[in-house]
Amino acid sequence: MFPRKYLLLLLMTPFISGFSDHWLRAERPWKKWPLQPKVAFSADVISRTGFGWSKDRIYFSPPGQLRTETFYPDQTRVAVLNPDKGKLYQWSVDPNTSKISADPGLPSEMPIDSYWQTVAVEGSYWVLPANIRESSLVKEGDQLINGIETTRYRADMDPGKEVRKAQVWIARKSGIVVRFETSPDGWPFVSAMELSNLHVSHQAPELFELPQELLPGPNKQANHSAPEELSAGPSKHADQSAWPICREVPTRRCVLDHALEIGRTTPTSLSRAQDLVRIARAQADAGLTQEASAAVDLLKAEETAKVPGSVARIKAETGKLDEAARIADAISDPAERGLIIGSIAVAEGEAGKIDDALRRVQAVSDDTARAFAIRRAAWGLRMIAAQRGDDDKIAAALQQVQSTPIPLSVYYWHPSLVVPALGIIVDAQVRAGKITEAVKAAMAVQSTPSDQAQVFAAILRFLARTGRVVEALRIALAVDTDALRGGALTLATEPPSLVDINFDPDRHSELGIIRQAKVGPGALAVAKSFSEPNRSLALRMLAEAQADADDPAPALEAAKLIDDQGQRVKALLAVARAQTRAGQRGPAGASFGEALQIAQTVRFSKDTLTESIATAEAEADRIDEARALMESIQDRTWHSGALTAIARALARAGRAAEAREAAEQARTSSPFPDLAKSREAIIQGFVEGGHIAEAIETARTMERQEGVLYTVAVSLCDAGNAKAALQLAQAMAPGESHVAALLKIAHALRDAGADAEAASALREVLNVITAEPKQYRVPDELVSLSYALPD
Repeated sequence: MFPRKYLLLLLMTPFISGFSDHWLRAERPWKKWPLQPKVAFSADVISRTGFGWSKDRIYFSPPGQLRTETFYPDQTRVAVLNPDKGKLYQWSVDPNTSKISADPGLPSEMPIDSYWQTVAVEGSYWVLPANIRESSLVKEGDQLINGIETTRYRADMDPGKEVRKAQVWIARKSGIVVRFETSPDGWPFVSAMELSNLHVSHQAPELFELPQELLPGPNKQANHSAPEELSAGPSKHADQSAWPICREVPTRRCVLDHALEIGRTTPTSLSRAQDLVRIARAQADAGLTQEASAAVDLLKAEETAKVPGSVARIKAETGKLDEAARIADAISDPAERGLIIGSIAVAEGEAGKIDDALRRVQAVSDDTARAFAIRRAAWGLRMIAAQRGDDDKIAAALQQVQSTPIPLSVYYWHPSLVVPALGIIVDAQVRAGKITEAVKAAMAVQSTPSDQAQVFAAILRFLARTGRVVEALRIALAVDTDALRGGALTLATEPPSLVDINFDPDRHSELGIIRQAKVGPGALAVAKSFSEPNRSLALRMLAEAQADADDPAPALEAAKLIDDQGQRVKALLAVARAQTRAGQRGPAGASFGEALQIAQTVRFSKDTLTESIATAEAEADRIDEARALMESIQDRTWHSGALTAIARALARAGRAAEAREAAEQARTSSPFPDLAKSREAIIQGFVEGGHIAEAIETARTMERQEGVLYTVAVSLCDAGNAKAALQLAQAMAPGESHVAALLKIAHALRDAGADAEAASALREVLNVITAEPKQYRVPDELVSLSYALPD
C-alpha cells in the first residue's frame, strides 16, 4: 500500500519547486510569481496526478501564503506555506475529536529553503501553477467553469530549461487560475487541476500559522520525541539490563525487543500502528513468530484499522488465519480487500498449502477483489510454485483474471498490479528452467497484444542473458504474427521495466540477478533467417549478448550484418564497450567511428544517437573524442547525458577541476537541473579512479552532500566495491542517510565475506541510532539494523 503519511509531503514538493528558478537567487521569490492570484480566496481543488485523483481544500492569501487540507478517513493532514516567515508547517487533525497533533515522521516546522533544497523536483506543479509565462498567454475563448466566468488561454510553462505547453482558464473577475492542464513527463507530477466552491474573501491570518498546540513550550501538546529515557535505554516496560547487554553483543532478537519498547510508546496512533507492524514484520521474518503475534496484539482496534493489510499478513503467518480473514472481510474497498486476501494466501502457501491458498483467492466473489487477490498471491508464491511443480496451478488462476481491469490509486500499490497477469508466473518459470511451460503461458495471454509481447520478451531476454540465443530466436520465429514477433524482439532488446521492485517483500518471491553467459553455436544462422525488420532486431540481440559476454569478435560480425541504422548503432556501441574491456582500443575506436558515421546519416534521431555514442566514448575513457562529439550535437537538450559521462571519466582520471566544470555544465544544460545526476557522477568517478580524498572533498562543497554521498555509496555496493563505499560513509555526518548507507554497506561486506568490516559498520550504526535526538526514527532504524545482523 502506498504510504499515505508521505503523500502530502510529496505533493507539496511541486508547488514549492515552481519557485525554483528564483529561489536561491532572489529575495522573496513568491512576489515574482507570474499569474499569482491578487486576491485572497478559498476553494476545493481536484488534482490529477500519476497516482490518480485527489481532492483537497485550499486557502490562499497574497503574496504566496497557501494552506492545504487533505482528507483521509482517519485524519486530516494540513500543510501551510508561510513565505513571509520562510516556513513550511504541517500537522494532523483527528476528524472525530478535532485534536491537533504533530506527525513523528514529519517535522511540524521547517525552513522553506532547506525543504526545497532537500526534496524539490523542478518542473512539476500542484494546486496552483507557479511558473506559467505570462507573456506567452494566447486567448482562445470564454468558458463557464463550475459557475465561474473564465477565459481560456494557451500558455508556455518554464520549468528550468524546458518549455512545456499548457492550457489555463483564468477567472475574468478575480484573475484566479480556475483550471490548468498540461502533460508533464513521468509521474507523480500533476497534469491537471480544477477549482470548485470558489469563495473570494479575506482569509484569517491564523490559517497560515502553526497552531498554538504545537508551539514550543512547557505545555506543548505534541512532542516529536519519545520519552527522554529512551535515548539511553529501554522504557519502563523493559528489562533495564537487557539493552546495555544488547548494545555490546547485538542480536536480531534483542534489537527488535528494544525497538518494540520504543515503538509501543509512540505518541500518535497511526505512527504507533506503523511502528508495531514494522517490528512484527521483522520478527516474523526472523522466525520469531510468537513475538510477532504478541506485537500486533498490542494494537487497539482503531490502530489495526489504520494498517489492516500488514496486521492480517502477520496474523496469517503466525497461524491465526481466521483472525486475518476477519480483518480482510471488514475492508470495503474491493482492491484493498483483494490485496489483503492475497497476502494471507501468500502466508498460507509459504506454509506448504498452495492449494488452500489458491482456493482462498479464487473463492473471492467480487471480480476486482478476486483479480487483486490472485495477482498478489501469485507474486508471493511464484518461485515456490515453480520449484514444487505447482506453477501450472498459478498460471491457471492468473489466466482467469488476466482481462480484469486493474484500477490504480494512491491508496494501494504492488508490483503484481503493473505487469501482465501471466507475466508474473513466466518470470519464475524461466528461472526454474521451465521454458516450455513459460512459452505455453505466454501463448495463453489474451488481455492485449502489448501484454503478450511483454511476456514473450521476458522469455527472450532471459534466454539471451543466459547464452541460449538460439533457443530465444527459435521461440520468436514460432510466434504467430509478425507484429507480435516484432513487439517481443523490440522489448527484449531494450532495458526491462522495473517490474521486480517489491514494496511488500515475500520471502520466496524475489528473482535473482541473471549473469551473462557465453552464446552457444549456431545463433548467427538463426538470426539471419528472420525477415526485415525483425532480422535487424534478432541480429542486435545476438550481437549484444555476445558483447556482454566479452566476446567482441563474433559480436562485431553480427553487428555488421544489421541493415536498420538505429539498431546497428546500438549493437556497435555494445561491441565497442566489449572491445574496450578487452583492451582493444584500436578496434574499439573503429567501432565507435562506424557508429558515428551511420548516426550522421539518420535524419530524425541524429542527435539522440550521437549523444549515445558520446556517452559510450566517455565511458570508455575516450574523453577528447566524447567532447568533440558532444559539441557536434545541435539540440543542447541532448548535451547533459554526454557531459555527465565526460565528467565521470575526467574524475576517474583524476582531472578534478575539469571534472567539476563538466559536471556543472551537465547540470545547467539539463531540462531539470535538480534531477541531474552529474554531481553523483563525478563522486563516483573519483572513487572508481581511487581518488577517495578528492571524492569526499568535492562532496563537501555540494548542496545536499549527504544525499550525494549516500547515492554513490549505494551504487558502489551494488557494483561490489563496499570497502570504498565505507570510506565515503565515514565522511557523512551522523543521521538518517548515514545509517541507511552503513546498513547497505554492512550487508554488502558480509556478502563479500568481510565479516570484521561488516561488524564495525554495524557498531557504528548502533552508536548513531542510540545517540539519535529524533527518537521517532529509532524504531524504524532498529528494524533496518536487525535485517543486517546475522541470524
